[in-house]
Amino acid sequence: MCGPYNSYNICNPCNHFGRVGASVSRWCSDGGFDSGACCLISHYAYLIQTDAFAIAANDPIPFTGANVMSNTFELANGELTLPGPGVYCVQYSVIIPSAATANTSFVLRLDGMDIAGTQRTVANASGEMTTVMAQAIVEVCETAVLGLYSTAALMLPTSVTGDPLVTLTVTGL
Repeated sequence: MCGPYNSYNICNPCNHFGRVGASVSRWCSDGGFDSGACCLISHYAYLIQTDAFAIAANDPIPFTGANVMSNTFELANGELTLPGPGVYCVQYSVIIPSAATANTSFVLRLDGMDIAGTQRTVANASGEMTTVMAQAIVEVCETAVLGLYSTAALMLPTSVTGDPLVTLTVTGL
């Protein structure tokens, strides 16, 4: 069934169970074999937020870092337009630095609707670094808009180590 809100809690475009002759190969989502590193992926996006930021409740994470994506995606105001139709693996991670206080939930939304299984709640007082992450597989029948949202106002300082505070990875399967 094609619908933008079908989700599954695994991401694995290539399974490592195939064997051709003496070498291990991967059975790819396109039905072919890949004897090398990984399947060829034509739709991909890796978005990062490394600098300090502040957002209001229910605003998307801005992703103003050195983002890498195929030309099939568009990023505007923290929201990523998926080219559709297709099946996509979406994953995010958020690092709350020890210098920050956060009391919110993070959730992936597709066309304004929460993606089941991707909401993670954090209640963090200053002093302890916290990491939250989630992933899902979604199917879209047409162009759709994806974003990572905070349900409460949020302000995160720049990471002391320079590591990304937030990442969002989208892979077409």
